[in-house]
This record gives sequence, structure tokens and C-alpha cells, in this order.
Amino acid sequence: MSAINHVRSFLSSKFDMKFLGDAKKILGMNIIRNRGNSTICLNQTSYIEKVLNKFGMASATAVNVPLAAHFMLNKEQCPKSETDINSMRNVPYSNAIGSVMYMMVSTRPDIAYSVSCLSRYMANPGVVHWNAVKWLLRYLKHSLNYGLMFSKCDKGVELTAM
Repeated sequence: MSAINHVRSFLSSKFDMKFLGDAKKILGMNIIRNRGNSTICLNQTSYIEKVLNKFGMASATAVNVPLAAHFMLNKEQCPKSETDINSMRNVPYSNAIGSVMYMMVSTRPDIAYSVSCLSRYMANPGVVHWNAVKWLLRYLKHSLNYGLMFSKCDKGVELTAM
């Protein structure tokens, strides 16, 4: 504690700052501390809810896998005609991929493979690709309270439901 107070006083002498207590939320991530168990949990429940609302998936039926086996994604499913390409221009595919990519990097390694597969088609996504993104959003609704738990014990880091 003395080292922390020393660093805090040093930084206060160099910068205008306030100590507001333990962080509870940062960059869309909730921080849940359990000092008794020596754990810190990070989740993005509120951010996921915001993303689901943004893409009209808040009332969708939840699913329990990030990307179902029936999605056999390939470049042949990309639109080829000018009409099909224009119809997909209004679909917020890259926005959705960016949102789930932020989740993947921050607190959700369980969606990494799905995001990797879906991000390959950002230049020219087809209807099947968009349906797969919506499926991933439905999975995020199912796993809304999942997050990372960092532990001082032998477990290290684990993905867990909060």
C-alpha cells in the first residue's frame, strides 16, 4: 500500500488528478473484484446489450453456439450482380464485425474463431454472411454474462459466467 501511495503522490505532483476509488467500469468493460478470492472479473454485459439493440437483435432468440455448423461460409456466397451488391450496401456488416471484434479482443475469446471466419467477407458480404453475424449476436445474447476471470491461484485466466 505504501508503494501505491508513493506512486499516487508522485503522479499527483506531475499531473492534475483525483483518486476516485477502485474502477468499476472502463472502456465498456465491467470490473468485478473479489478481494477475498483474489479474483478480478471482466465482462461486457452492458456493451453487448447496446450492440444487440443497435443491430435489432435484442428480442431475438438466443442460441448456444457462436457459429452453427450449417453456415458453410465461402466467397461463392458473396454477391456478384450489381443489384445484389447494392442491396448489401445498406447492411451494417462491417459495423457489426467491428463491435464483436472489440468484444473478442477485450473479454470474449470464445468468439474468436467465429469473428475470424466472418471478418474474411467484410469487403463483399452476402446474405448468408449477414445471417451468420446475426447468429453470432444471438449467441452473445445467450452468453450475455460471460466474462474473463483472472485469479491469483493455479487457475490463471478462465472464461466464466458471472
